[in-house]
Amino acid sequence: MALAAPASSSALHLNFPPSTSTGGVLHSRSLTGVGVHPVALFSILDHYLRRSDAAAAAAEASTTAAVRGGSSAAAASAAAAPAPTEETEAEARRPDTSASKAGKKEPQPVAAPVAPPPPAHVRVIGTLLGIRTESEIEIRSAFAIPHKETEEQVEVDIEYHRKMAELHAKTHPGEVIVGWYATGRELNTYSALIQDLFSKETGPHQAVHLTFDTDLVGGGSGGASREADSGDALGVRAYISSPLGLVPKPENAVFLPLPVTLLQAAAERPALNLLAQTASAAAASSGSEQQGSSSAQAPVAPVSDMVALTRALTQVQDQLDRVLAYVRDVLDGKRAGSAAVGRYLIDTVAMAPGGIAPEKLETLFNGHLQDVLMISYLANVVRAQAEVSTRLNLLT
Repeated sequence: MALAAPASSSALHLNFPPSTSTGGVLHSRSLTGVGVHPVALFSILDHYLRRSDAAAAAAEASTTAAVRGGSSAAAASAAAAPAPTEETEAEARRPDTSASKAGKKEPQPVAAPVAPPPPAHVRVIGTLLGIRTESEIEIRSAFAIPHKETEEQVEVDIEYHRKMAELHAKTHPGEVIVGWYATGRELNTYSALIQDLFSKETGPHQAVHLTFDTDLVGGGSGGASREADSGDALGVRAYISSPLGLVPKPENAVFLPLPVTLLQAAAERPALNLLAQTASAAAASSGSEQQGSSSAQAPVAPVSDMVALTRALTQVQDQLDRVLAYVRDVLDGKRAGSAAVGRYLIDTVAMAPGGIAPEKLETLFNGHLQDVLMISYLANVVRAQAEVSTRLNLLT
């Protein structure tokens, strides 16, 4: 679907306070916040990082088509040439005296058309999916949408969007379309047009527009109203739109900012902690190399499974020591007890398997650990065998 650009940009970016009302313009602001899961942000980043690969593939395909078209034209011209006769063959065998006098002219090689390199910064867009309540939206996943922007119009593959939404609904029945995303921190001329397009997909509910500043240029700006916004530290901002003017038009809209909260489930927290530890190790390694004499920065590998398991067990042991110290202080009268903490400790202890001897529990844990290690070793063996097989195939 192609959306023509208006003669002049009418999309406004106004940062109104939540309680402001101007003649009914902000009456549609029923949402109070947007929550985003890390999986959705990783999908957006992956789409942005792969934009150059898609552009390069398209350029290579166009170059291949141009080369094939040139060879086809040469073959067609050769086929259309008249058949040689005896006179033409004799003329061809006759030596060219003019060429010997003036010097032989060699044919100049014709270079194949070179495709221009992909642009360094291209905005990508996609669909946001999640769950919706009366006042909040929780974004859980996202997928990319092919689109093309020019100065005259913007083209959005709406059929691809609908097919992907149908496939996603089969695997995640509880998630619905809640809006769309775009990389970059600015709202351009086409933001209002695309917002109107997605508003029809999410109707009668409002569509949320999420912007992701991949360069972190505008992070931390926006005044005191954004200090409590956890998403602004990562360059993530959310907007809803409201029609503007006496006669509403798709290109006339007011974008109203919403507070963004970064959510994390219990299953996502260990992975985020692992990424944070790897990032801290990379920052420490970079700082030490800057102080040293080495110029090349060595890549920092992710934390291994055994190191992560050791750190987790050490953290659990430290927490148990703090809990035991707290319980002893309460029993000795050194600290006042808390009923809420007591109930929480009882519920936590009840989750542990009861009636099992410590020796048997240790045996079960060691057996489970051996199973995990065996699976890891088998995976490494299969990986090594595949690599050896690949090298042998290259030799033969």
